[in-house]
Amino acid sequence: MQWAQQLILFVGLQKNTDMALQTDPSRCALGQWLSGAERAKVESLVPALAEVLARVDGPHRRLHQSAVTIRGLAAESDWPGARRTLENETLPALEEILALLEMGTDHIGKAVADMRGRTDTECVRSVQVNQVAMGVGVFIGLLCFVALLRSILRPLNKLRNYAEACRAGRAADLDIRRKDEFGLLADALRSLMASLNRELAFSRSMLAGLPVPAALYDRDNKLTFANRHMLNLLELDGNPEDYYGRTSGDFLFREEDRETASVSCLRTGQPAERAVEVETYRGNVRFALTQAAPLYDERGNIAGVLSVWMDTTDMHTHEREMARARDSMLRVAGKAQDVAETLSSTSRELSVQIAQVNTCAAQQHQQAQDTAVAMNQINASISAVNDNARHADETGREALKHAKKGQTLVVDMLEAMHALEKQAVQVCENMDALRRHADGVGEVLDVISDIADQTNLLALNAAIEAARAGDAGRGFAVVADEVRKLAEKTMQATKSVVEVIANIQNGASLSADSVGQAVLAIQTTTGQADQSGHALEEIVELIGELASQVAAIAISAREQAVASEQVTRAVDETSAVAGEAAEAMSHAAHATENLAGQIGVLRDLVEELR
Repeated sequence: MQWAQQLILFVGLQKNTDMALQTDPSRCALGQWLSGAERAKVESLVPALAEVLARVDGPHRRLHQSAVTIRGLAAESDWPGARRTLENETLPALEEILALLEMGTDHIGKAVADMRGRTDTECVRSVQVNQVAMGVGVFIGLLCFVALLRSILRPLNKLRNYAEACRAGRAADLDIRRKDEFGLLADALRSLMASLNRELAFSRSMLAGLPVPAALYDRDNKLTFANRHMLNLLELDGNPEDYYGRTSGDFLFREEDRETASVSCLRTGQPAERAVEVETYRGNVRFALTQAAPLYDERGNIAGVLSVWMDTTDMHTHEREMARARDSMLRVAGKAQDVAETLSSTSRELSVQIAQVNTCAAQQHQQAQDTAVAMNQINASISAVNDNARHADETGREALKHAKKGQTLVVDMLEAMHALEKQAVQVCENMDALRRHADGVGEVLDVISDIADQTNLLALNAAIEAARAGDAGRGFAVVADEVRKLAEKTMQATKSVVEVIANIQNGASLSADSVGQAVLAIQTTTGQADQSGHALEEIVELIGELASQVAAIAISAREQAVASEQVTRAVDETSAVAGEAAEAMSHAAHATENLAGQIGVLRDLVEELR
């Protein structure tokens, strides 16, 4: 029990003295009992206990082996490693031993109860009970050890959890209110953490108040602090706490294993300074000067690194603009030198050409005057053409008007001829019908003539028969004679009608022939009238085209007159401009001389600029 308590206190208090603990599992109190004769006696009385005690050997050896490991780590001042060994090896082995001992106590209790029920004699029972009692005493001592050990482990676990929470930056409460050493240790730890929190808050507020981007990394290159300026430089959203725990390469460049100034500072222990180009989280490029300085703990070991950044994007931009401006200025100077040389040679050529242009300007002035005289004569001719074109336009319009009237009369005549043709055809058809009716009347008259002949014959026969009859047929003879006379009159009238009908037929035939000839003549006249109408239409179209062309000629003549006037004015202006140009050429010659002097000055300035 004292062995376990000393080991836990040794790790919890991080003592620098040597750990005075037994590391041989066979020489501690529990090891001596497990390897002594008392174990065999207890196992003979309680056989079920043998298996439990056999299972204790493994965790018992691991318990002492963990003590050896903790001693080595403490010698190297690796207290985090010693604490991990205590948590991962010592305490699990100790818990396993305690669980097995509680199991063995249960087996002993059952064995004692069985013995009391089986033994008959008091003596035997007394001996056996005494033997078992010795084993029970040992286990009771072990249970006391367990209870005491747990009274130590619980506050130690609370202290450890509180320390872990404080180390991780989490808010935690140390629930230990005791008057013993653990209570004093808890009070001291709470006071220590309060002081550390005040100093940490002051340090963080000081870092947060820096006017430049700043960040803190621990000795594992993990981000533990960044101010708002740092997030603004990288164009990051959210709070700085959202990015804690990331490496400097991942936080700054999204590259986990990138060699940054902070990594170099942690590796060498020396301040590092670098000019970097960083792409922000929004894809923009920034230039900055970063300085990394190591931070040490109370033992002089590197505990972290402070990284301070200075945004040099604007300065870098200005430098590039100045460099571009300098390069541009040098290029311009070179071009200006070339231009000066070109201007120098050009000015000399220009002087010669100006003299030539001056001579040409005088000639042009004289030619412009001659052209003005010729243009005045052309204007007079164009005016006469314009008048003639106007008269021709008016005459053409009158001719077109009369032609259209003639076309209208021809159209009316054609319509009348077509109507006359239709009426003549109708008369011809009527004459044919009259002739056919006359022929029909002739046929009827033939029948009447035949009937009259028959009637005359019948009347003659009746007279003959009446004569034969004598007096009895005298009245009948009178009637027969009257009938004969009537038949003769009918025959005479029929002959007269036949003659009249024949005359009508002859007249109808002659009229039909005349009407047919008239129809042919009318059709011929109509065809000729149609041809005349078409010819007249073509004449009207030609006269219209002629009138349009004459109108176009008149318009062109007017336009030519206007253009001629403009040309005349332009020639006059050209003559004036030519005079002015001659005068300007004289001034240009003087200006060219001045330009040559200025080119020399420009050449000297370019040389000084270079």
